[in-house]
Amino acid sequence: MHQRSARGSCGAMTDITNERPWPGGITAITLFTEDLEATKEFYREVFDLPVDFENANSAVLRFGDTLINLLKSTEAPGLIDPRQLEFPTPAPGSNSL
Repeated sequence: MHQRSARGSCGAMTDITNERPWPGGITAITLFTEDLEATKEFYREVFDLPVDFENANSAVLRFGDTLINLLKSTEAPGLIDPRQLEFPTPAPGSNSL
């Protein structure tokens, strides 16, 4: 349950309760790393996490019900680069940008 304050019609602060529950737990996160092996070993040693999957560019560890995806930083652009947007061409004589 999330609460926040807002000003009522009289200007007084009132509590507003948002009844919408959180949609669910966090099931996976991706962390980018410069040194995959060192980062993987850190999580394995400090948190005693098992490796569920690994390849040359990533390792996935399980932290309770959450998967931690360790991904080499060099692979980040494929996941986070912005898409190329196509904008309509303005009609001739139009003042639109």
